[in-house]
Amino acid sequence: MIEQNIAMQKAVRKVKASAADSANYALGLTKTAIYHSVIIAITLGLIANSSVFMYATFYYAFVPAPEHEGYVNPIFEPCSPRYK
Repeated sequence: MIEQNIAMQKAVRKVKASAADSANYALGLTKTAIYHSVIIAITLGLIANSSVFMYATFYYAFVPAPEHEGYVNPIFEPCSPRYK
């Protein structure tokens, strides 16, 4: 009976050690996944912000400001009625 009890305790210790190793492995994978996700999010944010900044800079530098604003009459009037 004592031998069976000792064998059972050894088996329980093995299971506990295996569960702890599995939990530590899963925790390591989770930390790595979160770390990579944060790095990707920061990188994409920097790329997006820099592209908006560059677009605004070049737009401001190269697109001229409107100088003349006036009414446009879109109705066409032919020169003479004989071409109808």
